[in-house]
Amino acid sequence: FLTRSLGAGCIALACSASPLAALAQSVVNYTAIEQKLKQALYAEALVLANQELVRQPNDPKILFWKALAQEKTGLEKEALAGYKALTQDHPELPEPHNNLGILLMRAGDLEGAQLSFQEALRMNAQYPEALENLGDVLLVKTRRLYQQAEKTSGTKMRLQEKIRALPDFPLPASAQP
Repeated sequence: FLTRSLGAGCIALACSASPLAALAQSVVNYTAIEQKLKQALYAEALVLANQELVRQPNDPKILFWKALAQEKTGLEKEALAGYKALTQDHPELPEPHNNLGILLMRAGDLEGAQLSFQEALRMNAQYPEALENLGDVLLVKTRRLYQQAEKTSGTKMRLQEKIRALPDFPLPASAQP
């Protein structure tokens, strides 16, 4: 998954300078936000993203980083809303679909997660994280189907062998059946 303090003087310069200076300031802000995310300083990245969104409220990269920082700081409802908005406003971007799928999977919405990962793969068929995440969802769903069949079938031994053959995939408590 994509994981990526400006002084008052820098902000004032960008507001009062030429478009070229404002563009240079945006590059500085992108770099600063990316650095904070890479350093796992998510709260600081969130502050910087919010500051940059005042200047560029529709920038998909900044909106994605904001949702990522929200997710990493435990603001999952806000992150979920951010990823959903990005998938609607910029459906061509695979990363928001992938990260939305992760949050849906954590919440126990395996169908929604599967659809999100599939949509990410529709945008980029070779997106490794989405491929892995889709595999995880399908693994969990397969285990659940085998367990359901085991309860209603006379072929318990064969199903138990299949269930044991599947690797364990831990889900958060909220995603347990």
